[in-house]
Amino acid sequence: MSLHPNQHPAFARFSKWADSSSRLLLVKAASGTGRRWFARSWIANRHGEVHDWTRKDFNEAKQISSLVQRLDRDPELHLAIILKPTHLIWSMPWPNLILIAQQQDLLLDPAEIVEVGPAAAELSLGRSLEIFEQCGGWLAAAKLLAQDAEATQPALQAIRSGLAMWLKATDPNGELSEAVCLSVFDEDIIEAFFGEISVHSRGVKQLADAGLLRPNGDEAWMMPAMFRQALTERVSLSGPERMKILENALIRASVGIYGIRETAATLAEHRKWEMLLRLLIDNWIELFLENPTELVGLVKQIPPFITAQERFLWLAVRLLITAVEGGTETKLPGFTPDYSTDQVAHKLLEDTVYLYRKPSNRALTVGILEVVYLRSRGMYVEAGAAAIRMHDVLRRSVNSDKTNPILAAMAQLQVGITLLIAGDQVAARQALEMSLVAARALDQPFLLADSAGKIALLNVLEGDFAAAKIFLIQHDRAIIRTTWGRPTIARAAALSRSYLALTELDLHTSRQVLQDIPEMPDADEFWAVHAYLLAMHKTQENLPEAASRLISTIRQQRHNAAEAAFSRKLLDDAAYVASMLERTYLPQAIDPNTVDPILVALRYLRDGQPDSALAVLQMPKSMTDIRSRGNLGAYLKLIAQNANLPVSKLKEQISRMHHDSGSLSELAMLMLIPGWGEISEIIKLDQSSKVILEDVKEDSGPPPRKRPSLTPREREILAQLRSGMSRREIAEETFRSENTVKAQMRSLYRKLESNDLEQMLEQARIWGL
Repeated sequence: MSLHPNQHPAFARFSKWADSSSRLLLVKAASGTGRRWFARSWIANRHGEVHDWTRKDFNEAKQISSLVQRLDRDPELHLAIILKPTHLIWSMPWPNLILIAQQQDLLLDPAEIVEVGPAAAELSLGRSLEIFEQCGGWLAAAKLLAQDAEATQPALQAIRSGLAMWLKATDPNGELSEAVCLSVFDEDIIEAFFGEISVHSRGVKQLADAGLLRPNGDEAWMMPAMFRQALTERVSLSGPERMKILENALIRASVGIYGIRETAATLAEHRKWEMLLRLLIDNWIELFLENPTELVGLVKQIPPFITAQERFLWLAVRLLITAVEGGTETKLPGFTPDYSTDQVAHKLLEDTVYLYRKPSNRALTVGILEVVYLRSRGMYVEAGAAAIRMHDVLRRSVNSDKTNPILAAMAQLQVGITLLIAGDQVAARQALEMSLVAARALDQPFLLADSAGKIALLNVLEGDFAAAKIFLIQHDRAIIRTTWGRPTIARAAALSRSYLALTELDLHTSRQVLQDIPEMPDADEFWAVHAYLLAMHKTQENLPEAASRLISTIRQQRHNAAEAAFSRKLLDDAAYVASMLERTYLPQAIDPNTVDPILVALRYLRDGQPDSALAVLQMPKSMTDIRSRGNLGAYLKLIAQNANLPVSKLKEQISRMHHDSGSLSELAMLMLIPGWGEISEIIKLDQSSKVILEDVKEDSGPPPRKRPSLTPREREILAQLRSGMSRREIAEETFRSENTVKAQMRSLYRKLESNDLEQMLEQARIWGL
């Protein structure tokens, strides 16, 4: 507190540490801080003078020399000099014993502000704290606010004019002023922020010495509201581009010091919506993997007029909410999509084409939105094309400092999922494995568990069961470290385990593994695998008709989703296996071109056509062939190549292949081929495997039908019937009686086990007649 009513309110604080023996005071502060009053307060009743050097130019060295001589001549003389902000104190020839009062010394603290209140009514400490937070103890402004709480504009103008001249001298390049972008002031964040924008080292001391920061108790610092407004006006003169650079520098610095979550919370608290939106666009992946509910909450806080700046933000929010709140309970599209009329799809394509020219976090984010949106709308072919484009961008941006490596890993994961659904297993595997490698290097458990589970599933489907088990171990180690989304992440792994159990004909375990997922296929990306497993469960129970009905029902319920290359492949394979066990013709829904060639070859061998089986097996492998790495194809090829040899001649080779990497389900498939029904006795197996295969044999029903054998005349009539000719027309063309033609048609109905013409023609198609 001031000891004298005529003293500057801050002088008592200064005098506590000032050397009383000094006879020369230098005051260097901005106008409006009471610098002349402060100088007079130091002189007080002593013999002395105040010299104001702020108002004119003169020879400083000469003036200092003159003043020093006077002090030497007069031991009682005290001199106070008010310097210009541009004066460099330590470059002047001062005597040794001087006092220096700087900007911070003249700015008032809350207790001192009480003294500048109206004489009639003492200012409360609470009100003085409010004034301190507004003006930082700037004397002229504090007086105005103490007398009139509504005088904010005059007070601001007092600070604005004084600060402008002060900073023109002390911060000519405007660098210190750019600290206005900060909302928290500690050594770490200040150093990190200026490290982003300057070659000079800056800290709390530099900002405090410049009078831009004020102590806020508990050794904390704050920037008063009016300082902030005046500095914001100054910095904004640099233009919007510079402001954006500063804001981005602040985001990077804050994320580096406090992390993404705390930075986001601080920006939301201070209503820095545009900066928060920018932070979320560049760093959403970390928040999504840690706490997606928090991410959704932050996005929802941003005002619509800000979010409208990002035209796909609504889509991102919708997909986020679906992932967080809907999980896999969402529905697949029940309509036939039309890419040509989908405006969102076209805008996404337009944006990705533009953004992919210079890969960035925004480019990858919009790319992920594109593939996920197209998948959700049932545009699987277009989604595959979009995934290929993003895959190319990811290859080009490897080791780029422009992209977040965690975001790149997520993008690879989405590329892998999309390409697998689109039917490109080779590229899908490459993307999934790149995601796994990145997730392992980043120690990111969510992505590691997710990608490992999906690679395990891909290996299971391809028949590489040993590799699948290795990836399942990696999945298990990672998923226990995840913080959310375990049921979704674990789905692919659960399907893999169920499939592996089926390969050993362990129906009980296969079903038990699926207990933690919905009873029937939902909207999970790999719903078709679930459907396939359910159908295989029924075929193993010797209920092929039930399996066929299940597949048929699923096709009807999700007719568009069932046409995705991956889904169609699995559904066709399941229906094909069921039809072989039913010993009936193929359902019309099955496309012979999409059925696994190994299954087609099995059917040929079952029907006694080894040459046809071999021809199918020797065709170039398609990237959509699922069982590319299992043993069944090798078994069938060996049998087809040696069709004239007795089964006993092949048992050693098949036994060796089975013991190396085979499964019981593959041996069970061989039981459909004539002569291989006693597989459990043909090759060497342990007792438990023999029992399982014997059980399968007992449940398998009567032996398979043989392919109908038609006479040349019957083939001729069949061709004529297929062309649409009537019985009378056939008789006239072949110069035979109608009764003869009728008898030959009856023979065709009997051989093809048909009751009418339509069924007979379909059976002939199925048998390839």
